[in-house]
Amino acid sequence: MLTDQRASSADSSRLDCVILAGSLGRRLQGLVSDRPKSMALVGGRPFLELLIVALKQQGLCRFVLATGHRGEQIEAHFGRRDWAGTDITCSREPEPLGTGGALQLALRHVKASRILAINGDSYCRLDVPALLRTHVEAAAEITLQLARVDDRSRYGAVLVDAGGRVTSFGERSQKGPGWVSAGVYLFQRAVLDALSPQGPLSIETDLIPRYVGRGLHAVGIPGPFIDIGTPDAYRTASTMVARV
Repeated sequence: MLTDQRASSADSSRLDCVILAGSLGRRLQGLVSDRPKSMALVGGRPFLELLIVALKQQGLCRFVLATGHRGEQIEAHFGRRDWAGTDITCSREPEPLGTGGALQLALRHVKASRILAINGDSYCRLDVPALLRTHVEAAAEITLQLARVDDRSRYGAVLVDAGGRVTSFGERSQKGPGWVSAGVYLFQRAVLDALSPQGPLSIETDLIPRYVGRGLHAVGIPGPFIDIGTPDAYRTASTMVARV
């Protein structure tokens, strides 16, 4: 059982959330050419709206939208800081910085000591309280939410030991069903503050592998996982979102 102090630390409303919404979405250009990928319509609503509503249901209320390509559309859509009862700020990268660089830039708008970062082009059954409880109890530096897929070689397998510690990350030689990163990351702010400004940086390639065996934990959450980055996945997203 958490102590009162730990219970307070494991409160989702104390988190700031950065949504990485600057992707170019080249593979979707034939279907979604007039807007950022994260604003692609799914069930008649921008995908980014669905993410924010789902996160709000998990207790989050402060968001930074890390924008890039056609970021002005996102800024216009979520122009009011109090959109749907949330506090939203936008952070637009002046040039492509990768997910890590965009997250680093967004820190100027973040006040919390723990930061939830989430990819703006994927959707899963979120369980932020479970993610945060694991993070606090393990005194982790980074905690990932994992999703189970039929072919983990497409994303790169994530292997976890019995204590929830990640022992291998992004191994693409692992074929068949298994756990992969769901694009949901809980960081101690100190991890991101320690990064040196060095241009483009990827969370999953350049940052997370450094912490395997050094404070990297994960939680597997069963349920649908949607990555709208390919035309086939985008076409089926509306049906899947209804089940999340």
